[in-house]
Amino acid sequence: MLETRLIKIERNILIQIVWLICGCAWSFQLAAQETDFTNLIENARQNLASSTLPQLGVEKNKLQEAMRTLEHYLNPQGTENGKKWMETLKWSLLQQELAGEQPDGNRLLDVHAAFQQNYLGLEYGPFVRVRDALAGYINSLRYGANPDGAIKNLDDLLTSLGSVLRKSSQGADTERIRQIGTALWRLHGSRQAPKLVSAIRSVYAQPNFLIHVDESFVNQLLGRSVAEPSPVNECVLGTHVTGTACLSGQVTGDLVPNGNGVSLVINLGANFSSNNVGYNRGVLVRSTGAAHVNASKLIVFSPFGFSANPVITSQPTSVVAPLSSNIFSIEHRMRLIRRIASKKAAQMQPAANAIGQGRLENRIAQQFDETIGQQLASANGRLSSVNQHPPELRRLGIPQPSWSVYSTANSVEASLIERADHQLAASGSCPLPRPLSGIVCEVHQSVVTNVTDLVLGGRIIRNEDLDDLAQQFLGRVPDELWSEVEADETWSITLAQYRPFELEFDDGYIKFAMRAVDFKKGDRGLNQPTTITARFLPVRVGNTIHLQRQGDVDIQLAQERGLGVVTMRAFMKSKFDKLFPEKTKDHSFDATRIAPNLPFVSLEHLALDDGWLQLGLR
Repeated sequence: MLETRLIKIERNILIQIVWLICGCAWSFQLAAQETDFTNLIENARQNLASSTLPQLGVEKNKLQEAMRTLEHYLNPQGTENGKKWMETLKWSLLQQELAGEQPDGNRLLDVHAAFQQNYLGLEYGPFVRVRDALAGYINSLRYGANPDGAIKNLDDLLTSLGSVLRKSSQGADTERIRQIGTALWRLHGSRQAPKLVSAIRSVYAQPNFLIHVDESFVNQLLGRSVAEPSPVNECVLGTHVTGTACLSGQVTGDLVPNGNGVSLVINLGANFSSNNVGYNRGVLVRSTGAAHVNASKLIVFSPFGFSANPVITSQPTSVVAPLSSNIFSIEHRMRLIRRIASKKAAQMQPAANAIGQGRLENRIAQQFDETIGQQLASANGRLSSVNQHPPELRRLGIPQPSWSVYSTANSVEASLIERADHQLAASGSCPLPRPLSGIVCEVHQSVVTNVTDLVLGGRIIRNEDLDDLAQQFLGRVPDELWSEVEADETWSITLAQYRPFELEFDDGYIKFAMRAVDFKKGDRGLNQPTTITARFLPVRVGNTIHLQRQGDVDIQLAQERGLGVVTMRAFMKSKFDKLFPEKTKDHSFDATRIAPNLPFVSLEHLALDDGWLQLGLR
C-alpha cells in the first residue's frame, strides 16, 4: 500500500563509508620477534662477491638503450614538445656525463631528480625506464667502479651492523634504525646479502599507518531518521483503497566480523501507519493499518575482489513487517447492507492483511535494493582504480603502499605499509593506549622518512627552483618563498643521498632533522656533511594545532674551523630559522583530506611517543 518513494536513503552515505575505508588500510598486528642475526651476518660476509656488484658496462648499456627509446618516443628533433622535455630532463648534462671518463655522481643525481617531478607524463614507461636505469648506473659507479674497495667497505659495514642489531630498542629508536637502514640501503644497492636484508626487513614489516573507525562513527555517517508520507491508491480483494500512509523510524548500521574485508548490515527499524477509505459496490469502509518494519541488507566490501580490484557486493534485502488493520466504520444508506458488509469484511480481513503485508514488504525491499544498488554501482566504478599505482606516486618513484582492511563487530580496522625494497616500516603496533574516539589515526615516523628519502635523496635544492617545486607539490607558492626565489645572490643545498629528511615522534615532541652534504652561496661553498635539527612541541587548541619550537635550530658541521665555516653557518641559520620558525601557524584539522565526503570531525586527542603519532577524532 505504499508508493516507491516511501524510503529515501542519502545517495552519498555508502560512498562516504567506502572512501573512508579506502583512504586507509588494515591492521593485523604481530609483535616483532627477536632474531639472531649472527649467522646471517657471518654468511653474508663470507659470500660478499664483486661479481654480483652492479657492473659499469652492463648498467651503462641498459641506460643508453633506455635513452634511445625515450628519444625516439619524444622525437626532440621533430617536435617542440620533445625539445622542452629534453631541457626539463637535463638531457645534455646526462649525455655529457656519460661521454666523460669519470662521470660525476652528484651531477647524475641531479639529472635523476629531474625524472622525479610531479609533471604529467613522467609516469609513462619510457621515462620510468630511463630513471630506473640511471639509478642502476649510479649504483654501478658507487660500487662497481672500485670492486675491491666496495667489498672491503661492505665487510666493515656488516661487522658494525652486528653490534647495532644486538642493541636493544629504546623509545623511538631513531638513531639505531637509521644505522640499520643505512646498512640495508648499501647492501641492497650493491646487490649483496639478500637473505640478511630480507630477514631484517621482516622484523620491521608491520603497518606504519593505521586507522580505527568505531561503529558509532559509522552510524554517524549512515544513520538518519525516516519520516516519509505516501499516498495510498490500490485494489485489495476487489476493494479500491485510497488514503495516506507514513513510515517513520531510523536507519542504522551494524558491523559484522570479516577478516578479509568489511561487512556491514544496513537496518531500518520503523513504524508504518495508514489511514484508508475503501470503496466496494457503494459500501464505504474506513480503516487504519499499522506495522513495525524491520528491514536489513548486508553490504560486503572486498579489498581484492574481481580482477584484483576492490568490489562492493550486497545480498537481497530482508524485510519483516507484520501488518494489522482495524476497521472502525462501514458506511451505506441501508442497514442490512452495512451488516452484510461488516460480516464480509471480518471474514476477508486476514487475507487482506496478508496481501497488504506482502506488498509492503516487497516495496520496501525493492526500494532498498534499487537505491543501494545505484550507490554501489557508482562506488564500484570509482573503486576500479584503487589498487592501481597512482600516477603521482609513480612519477616520484614512490612504491604503491600495501594495504588491507577488516571489520570486527565494533569497528573497521585499516592499515598500510609504505616502504621501498631497502626501507623499514614499523617493528610492532602502536604502544599508546587507544582513546575512545570515533576515529583513531596512528602514524609511525617511518612513513614520512621513507617517502622523503625516495623523493629528496641526493637532490639539489636551488633557490631559483623553489617556486616550481612548491607549485608541483603544494599547488601554490607560499608568499615567504618568493623572497628566496627573487634573491639577488643564488644559493643551493645538496641533500644527503640517504634519509635527507628525518622525523621523530617521542616523549610528546616532534623532532625534524635535515641532512646535507654541500651548501653554496654565490661562488662560495661548504662541502661537508651537515645536520640541521629542530625540536617542536605540538600544541592543540580546540580543533587547531601549531608547533612551538623548543630552543634554537641546531646546526652540526663535520668541521667547525675556518672563516668560511663561520660565514656559511650564519647563512644557514638565517635560512633554517625561516624553515623552522619559533611558532608555526595555527592549522585547523580538516578530515575531508582523508575522505572528501566526511562530515565535520573535531580533533580531541593528540599523543606522540616511541615513534608514533596518535590522533583521536570525533
